[in-house]
Amino acid sequence: MRATIVHCLATLSHSFRKPILNATYCLLNFCTTFLCLGGFFSRYSSFPYLIQKLEEQVAIIQASTVLSLAEKWIQQIEGTEAALHQKMMDLEMEMEMFCKQKGYLEEELDYRKQALDQAYMQIQELEATLYNALQQDSVIKCGESLNEKQKDELRTSVEKLRRQMLRKSREYDCQILQERMELLQQAHQRIRDLEDKTDIQKRQIKDLEEKFLFLFLFFSLAFILWP
Repeated sequence: MRATIVHCLATLSHSFRKPILNATYCLLNFCTTFLCLGGFFSRYSSFPYLIQKLEEQVAIIQASTVLSLAEKWIQQIEGTEAALHQKMMDLEMEMEMFCKQKGYLEEELDYRKQALDQAYMQIQELEATLYNALQQDSVIKCGESLNEKQKDELRTSVEKLRRQMLRKSREYDCQILQERMELLQQAHQRIRDLEDKTDIQKRQIKDLEEKFLFLFLFFSLAFILWP
């Protein structure tokens, strides 16, 4: 039974084999040297018993080494898992902040679109009002009527002013909309990056939990089977 447990402990991880084998070889070399001194083989007839005790000592050394390394590994896993949980919480908070910012930008974009539509409607109303004023017979307070040339000049000036106002309004609104769209694209990209990082952190935490569960089950089985 002990040989089976020793074999399982030795095959737990490749990183555990080297220190265990080194300790085993040192102990075997020491015991061989000690046994050879003074004609030990000719004096003692209980050599198989000593070999059995030696194997038990080797098994104890192997188990102690594996337990020590496993304890350090578990501590590292717990520390890494805590750091990953904290980083994951930070990423979720940052993603929530960007989602709120995205909502604010979308609301502002809708508001800008509504303001642009209202500006177009006001310009159309102003144009209609000016056109109706030009059609009236008494435009000047003195009662003098405008001739056709003056009406054309006034109509041209009004049309020019309307176009200038419309162009400036469009340029300003287009600039605002472009800036808001760029901010929205940046927010979308940032949210995607945060989601990818969150998925990576979740996978790492899952791997650590699986490793921790494997160690727990293995050592539980080892302690149950240990005589």
